[in-house]
Amino acid sequence: MRTENRARVEELFRSYLPDVTIKAGAAEAIDGLAAGGYHLGVISNAAHGPFISWALADGGLLARFDRIVVSADVGIRKPWPQIFHAALGPMGLAPAEGLYVGNDYIRDVMGAKLAGLRAIWIPASGDRDYRAYTRVHPDAVSDRLEQLPDLVKSLDRLERAEEISPADGGRR
Repeated sequence: MRTENRARVEELFRSYLPDVTIKAGAAEAIDGLAAGGYHLGVISNAAHGPFISWALADGGLLARFDRIVVSADVGIRKPWPQIFHAALGPMGLAPAEGLYVGNDYIRDVMGAKLAGLRAIWIPASGDRDYRAYTRVHPDAVSDRLEQLPDLVKSLDRLERAEEISPADGGRR
């Protein structure tokens, strides 16, 4: 892209920043997860890579994340598994060690689950619930971000309990 066009694109996307709001409870949830020792990353289908970093910086959240993967930068969009793997690999995590929190059932929940991650769905009011129509379900559902640290800890405890006492009678 030519320099003048690049500057126009940047100006356009920066003009959207005042419209970005951080959801209630997001900073507290992120801080709680970081305090719990979790690696934090962002996977976004944004059309301009720097936009996510700018928005997070404006919201005071950028420094809390270990990895940011934007589809515009990597050429892959959610729900494709490769975008989830692009986030996990550099953090040294296997898909089974990852957990994705998202609000879009198809792109976030189904994408993460099909990529081998656990998933928590945070639906917005009025979102369509696809659980009755698919075998791919989130590991948990919450309507409040501030519940995430406790919810993630509960999922981890449940997973460890299943590893110790698998449902198949000890055969793994």
